[in-house]
Amino acid sequence: KDKYVETIKEILLKIKESGAEVIYLTENYMNSRVSLRLAPSEYLTGVAKACCITQNEGHLKAYFEAAKKMCLEIGVPVCDIYHAWEIMEKCKVDTTNLLANHLNHPVRELHYYTAIKLLEMICSK
Repeated sequence: KDKYVETIKEILLKIKESGAEVIYLTENYMNSRVSLRLAPSEYLTGVAKACCITQNEGHLKAYFEAAKKMCLEIGVPVCDIYHAWEIMEKCKVDTTNLLANHLNHPVRELHYYTAIKLLEMICSK
């Protein structure tokens, strides 16, 4: 996690130094269960199980929380899409069904949602 945060920090600072504006965008959830819609494959099942561990044990959230803290320290705004997925999960939405590949890539409609959230941040400046 520390290496991730340091690498992201280096990237964000270089972008800021160039004079460009930057926003850190957290990602969406990974699958929280192995979907029955996943193509039958030993390899894909293994990837799905690994993603479940990353998601369900809070590893992904820990990375984003650490990166958000660092962004606050260096003055980079955060568009927290991960939090929106947390709200969906809290409302009993099956977030795995919102992943087009049943692993980590959201369906088209959630790409639109992310784009709208980014535009809201940009236009509110």
